[in-house]
Amino acid sequence: MSGPAAPAARAVLRGWRARLAEPGVRHAALAALTLGLCLFPLFDGNDADIDSMANAAAFAALALGLNIVVGFAGLLDLGYAAFFAIGAYFYGILTSFQVMPAWSPFWQPLALVHLVERINQGSGDVVHFTLSFWLALPLAALVAAFCGVLFGAPTLRLRGDYLAIVTLGFGEIVPIVARNTPSLTNGAAGLNGVQAPHLFGYNFTVQATPYYYVGLGLVAVLLFASVRLRDSRIGRAWMAIREDETAAGAMGVDPTRTKLLAFAIGAAFAGATGVFFVAKLQTATPDMFGFPVSVMILVMVVLGGMGSVWGVVLAAVLLQLLQSWFLPDMTDWLHALGAAVNSAWLQQVDLARSIELIFGIILVLMMLFRRQGLIPATRRTAALSFADQHVTSVQRGGFDAALAAHVLGEQPQGGGKDVFVHISAVERAGLNTLNEGQTVEYQETSSKGKTSAENLKVQR
Repeated sequence: MSGPAAPAARAVLRGWRARLAEPGVRHAALAALTLGLCLFPLFDGNDADIDSMANAAAFAALALGLNIVVGFAGLLDLGYAAFFAIGAYFYGILTSFQVMPAWSPFWQPLALVHLVERINQGSGDVVHFTLSFWLALPLAALVAAFCGVLFGAPTLRLRGDYLAIVTLGFGEIVPIVARNTPSLTNGAAGLNGVQAPHLFGYNFTVQATPYYYVGLGLVAVLLFASVRLRDSRIGRAWMAIREDETAAGAMGVDPTRTKLLAFAIGAAFAGATGVFFVAKLQTATPDMFGFPVSVMILVMVVLGGMGSVWGVVLAAVLLQLLQSWFLPDMTDWLHALGAAVNSAWLQQVDLARSIELIFGIILVLMMLFRRQGLIPATRRTAALSFADQHVTSVQRGGFDAALAAHVLGEQPQGGGKDVFVHISAVERAGLNTLNEGQTVEYQETSSKGKTSAENLKVQR
C-alpha cells in the first residue's frame, strides 16, 4: 500500500492496537471471542466444518509448543513432529489391540484401577490396555518432555544451522522407527482401533463436536501456560538466550539448562496434542508425522510472529482452514471456470495438493515484507511506582563551600568557587547538583591508601 492511503491505514491500525491494549477492551474482546467459539457448533451444524476447526485447534496447540522453542528460545527445530508422534503412539499403543501380553496376576492391580482389562481370545487370557484419555494427556506430555531432554542434552551445544540439521535428523528417525517396529506400532499399516475418549459415561465415538470442545480447552490451557511462561523469569531467560547466548551466560543465565527446559516444555505440548489428535482420528500411521508436518508448524510460527502467543494461534487457524476449507473451494471454482471457458488445464488444477508450495511462498513473502509476523511479539513494560519515579530528582541550583562544610561535616579544601570533597561524603549527603562554574573532584582511595588515577571531575 502506497500513497496517501498508507499513513491513514497505519494510523487506523495503531488506533485499534491502542484500543485493544486497554484492559477493559481487551477483556471484552477475549470474552466475545470465547463466546463465539463456544457457540460455533450450534450455528454451523456441518460436521466437516466442526472437524476442520478441531484440527485447527490441534495445530494451534502444536504451534504454541514450537513457539516456545523457536519463538522464545530462538532454537530452530525442524523435527518437532517427532514429539507429536511420540505422544500419539504412546496413547495409541496403550489403548489399541496391538500390544496384548498374556494375562498374569501381575496385571490384577492395574485392572482394579481400569488401566487394563482381561479378555479371552480363544487361546488364553490376554491383557488389553485401556488407558484413560484424560490420564494419557499429562502422561504423554511427561513422556515427550523426557524424550526432549534426552534428545536435547547431547545436541544443544550446537547452534544455528547445525542444531537445525540435527533436529531434522531426529524428526526423520522417529517415523522410521515407528515404521520398522511392527510389534509395537503395526509398521506402515499403522495402529487401528484406538480407544475414543469417555466422559461421565458418554462415548465420543467419531463425532466432531466433542473433539472440538476438547481441542478448544486444550488450546486455552496451553495458551494460558504460554503467556505465563513468557512473562516469567524463565521466559526472560529464553529471550535473553535468543538475543545473545554469550551475553546471557555472562549475566548468570545457564544456557544448557534453560534451552533444555525449552525443549522439554515444547515437547510436552506436542505430546499432549498427539494424544488428542490420535484419539480423534482413532488411528496412527508413520506418514502422519513426517517432515512436512514440522514445516507446516514452523510456517505457522513464522506467519503469526515468532514469540507472539496470539499470533501463532491465529496463523495456525488460518493455515489449517486454508488447507481444509479455502483451497478445496477455490479448486471447485477453478474447475467451474475451466468448464465455462473450455480450459482443460483449469479443470485439472488441484490447489490442495500444492499446499507445500503455498507454504513456501508464504515463508518467502513474510521474510521479505513482514518479518515480525501477523501479530508482532511485544513485551509489556512494567510501570514505575510513585516512589520509583521520585528516587532521583532533578533540581536547579547547588551548594557552596560553607553549606558543604556544614552538611558534610568535613572542611572543604581550596577556596573560591572550587569545592573538593571526597566521593563518599557526597554520596552520604545526596548532593548531586552544582552551581555554574563550580568544580567537584571525586577521589576514590583504596584500602592500601592509593588514590585512583582517574579522578572524576564535573564542571558546569
